[in-house]
Amino acid sequence: MPIRALDAYIKEKYLLNKEFVSSLAGTRLGIDANYWLRNLTRAKHEVRLAPLGATLPATLRRLIETDVAWMRAKGITPLVVFTGIKIPRDAPFKGEHARIDSRSAAWDMYAAGRHGSAGSNWAATGAPFYDMFPFVMHVLSELGVEFLRAPYSAWAQLAYLANHPAQPVHAVYAGTDVFMFGVDRVVTELDSANTTAGATFTWVDRAAVLASLGLSRSQFLDACILAGFDWIETYTPLVSDPNWQFTWPTLASLFQTLGLGLAIIQNIHDDASRFTYPDKFARVRCAVKHHLVLTTSGTIAPLEPASAPADLHEVFGPRPPAHAVRALVHGGVGPSLINSAAFAALYEMAPMCNGETPEFHAWVRRWAQSLVDAANAMVGAWDPRWAANTRSVALRPWFLVPPPPNPHPPQHVDVAPAFNLSPWSVGKAWIEKYVGGASEVSLAKCVLALAASDEAAAETVGSPVAEADQARDQLLALTIFKLLELRGFVDSTTHRLTPWGRVLATSLAPTDPAPLAESLLIQCELLRDNLLHGHAHSKTYAGTGPLAGAESSLDPTTRAHITLLTRAACALEPVPAIPAVAWDGPVDRNLLTHASFVKHAARALHDAADAMLVHSLFPSAAVKIGVAEFPQIAARVPFAGLPGAAGDKSATMGVVLREFLVGGDAELTRLAAFLADPKADVDRVRTLVDGKLVPLAANAASAGLVDPKVADAIRDAAAWWAKREGRAAPVPVVAVKEAARSGNSNGGRTRNGGSAGGRPRKASEHSSGANTNGGGHPVGAAAPWDEELTAAEIEAFAKREAAAAAAPVVVEKPTPQQQGQQGKDGGHGHGHGHGHKQGGGGSGGRGGRGGKGGKKHRK
Repeated sequence: MPIRALDAYIKEKYLLNKEFVSSLAGTRLGIDANYWLRNLTRAKHEVRLAPLGATLPATLRRLIETDVAWMRAKGITPLVVFTGIKIPRDAPFKGEHARIDSRSAAWDMYAAGRHGSAGSNWAATGAPFYDMFPFVMHVLSELGVEFLRAPYSAWAQLAYLANHPAQPVHAVYAGTDVFMFGVDRVVTELDSANTTAGATFTWVDRAAVLASLGLSRSQFLDACILAGFDWIETYTPLVSDPNWQFTWPTLASLFQTLGLGLAIIQNIHDDASRFTYPDKFARVRCAVKHHLVLTTSGTIAPLEPASAPADLHEVFGPRPPAHAVRALVHGGVGPSLINSAAFAALYEMAPMCNGETPEFHAWVRRWAQSLVDAANAMVGAWDPRWAANTRSVALRPWFLVPPPPNPHPPQHVDVAPAFNLSPWSVGKAWIEKYVGGASEVSLAKCVLALAASDEAAAETVGSPVAEADQARDQLLALTIFKLLELRGFVDSTTHRLTPWGRVLATSLAPTDPAPLAESLLIQCELLRDNLLHGHAHSKTYAGTGPLAGAESSLDPTTRAHITLLTRAACALEPVPAIPAVAWDGPVDRNLLTHASFVKHAARALHDAADAMLVHSLFPSAAVKIGVAEFPQIAARVPFAGLPGAAGDKSATMGVVLREFLVGGDAELTRLAAFLADPKADVDRVRTLVDGKLVPLAANAASAGLVDPKVADAIRDAAAWWAKREGRAAPVPVVAVKEAARSGNSNGGRTRNGGSAGGRPRKASEHSSGANTNGGGHPVGAAAPWDEELTAAEIEAFAKREAAAAAAPVVVEKPTPQQQGQQGKDGGHGHGHGHGHKQGGGGSGGRGGRGGKGGKKHRK
């Protein structure tokens, strides 16, 4: 959210300046990545991507390449700056319920045939741009464009670069927010659509704005905070009086009368803001004036260091160590779990399906445990304050936040780390011996290396191999092994594969590409949580695709087969047409619900993989990894958010398969306008189902990990598809026998008394001695979807499952205003923050909350 009404005021007062782009020739242009992407995609926003759940527009690469080529042709050298760790926000869930309502309204509009209106609603609630950052960094790296991720805000980093005596950048392309940080002039628009010599750019001079308002620089900063921007809400008394309309001239007049922002707060207030707002104001002002940036010497230091308070850690959290900063700023890892560890909170925003089912709520709660464990492992050897922050992390999901107006205090779930990762001794020699060479490291080959012999696993037990010249592939192998251990595919003591690990290994081949291997791991996650089946979730929606009517006329068994197969297909991605064309095909809200499980798992696994990479990175070796190598490492980390990898999951492939199974080849011909080869995409799903998923489920059932009826349903769906096409039905080879009945059917670590990676079992399941699968159902007993249940019974079951998986809910203390009585200002407060997936489009982001603000912030 830009500074409230400032851009409109600048336009109204004719403070926008235009010049020919030729005057920028020979300059280094510092670019705010978020602002650039917003302008880049605004005119060609692919509105159908939102209902499919995709993060990356199919045309994004082409847009980036075209814009970069235009800048280079005009003699401009771009330096793109991405946002890193996000400081606490005043209202992290602001607008979240409005976005949820807007998406629901969009589906109603779409069903009514108002596709244009539906598209506008979807476009306004799509994925935030920082979800695209890993892919954008990857493309920029391929294009040879320089970029960096700011340790904290890109605005402050750009201000530092622009004002440095050496002038690493000569001009800044960003929003007017950068004026708060000391940028004197900002480029707000580039006419990149114009390839002629007459192309122009628009810029704004801060001095002209201040002169127009009659404000000093210090007063202008105070005014921006009171007006509200992305970090803080508008000061309520300025907008709550119906007789007083907020405008910048009116706000400026208050400063001319009262002088300072704090004076305005003291003289104009209401009961709701009287006690809480002064501390919020002081914290944000401190965060702007003394924001932490990456210096030219490679250290992190505050802006205006001479006057910076000693307790900046109260605003920014403890500072990451140098090796983690190096990996972060050069694009090796993302900031998500660093953010969660810094502020002891994990934020979850609603997915594009709105996450309305109890099953999804329970899924989010269960995954929080692995994310907290990963964050705790990552920071365990850092400053003790980091470890203290992860002893209890507050899970703050959207579904525990009451819709506005908030009559009840917010709630959260406290999550404590459940275990510590074991040390891994994996050096170059081990990789050469068991994986096949440094360039061969992949998820599939690492799993198969442990499956090949007990000797391979035994040699990895012990202290880490402290090689000063840590190779990229050694780092990647350690990341993969620790991720597998974190999710219960590898035993912590012996480093042998657990039953789930052996099941995964039976479906993998050494030549499997990363997207396929990662998709199979996600299928394992879905299987052990009983989410891969052909029956309806606890909440369903009327069909929205053009073939929905034809599909509804099918018999229940056929519909169940199609549902299961299309859900399995959501773990893969189709290949877009070249040149990429915006998707304008069918959509499916029910498939989007399932795709949200897949997407959430992929995101969580990537966040955890980033944490494992930092955990595995030797500080002495980090400085020897070249700047250009970090993006290459990031591209090979499991579940990287790149097209064709498991990081950008959507319902698109499921929709493609549904159109084929219901409408035949004619529907694939229609979809060829958007996809490179729809028939080849269907072939990939067929290979996944017949060659991978059927044996995966059969071996999981044989090992006692899932209900045999689940495996039977997958096999029957594959057989139905094969019979329909005149093919032989797939016959699974069972290689994993039933696990030893030792109280833990998964054979890995247990969390909260449950199976590794699954939900905590109910007390009755423990006491009965029954062998259970990862989802808690006794093996051999009918799963709830094997019977014909009413909608009410299905919903009741889902609610019981969610209750069984849920951790205790903590209700935060109500504010004095909520109690109906006045509070007492103790001189400190709590701010709330967000991670790289939080806020904006509301697509499952995570982040952190701030601690207490020290008195020095008021100076």
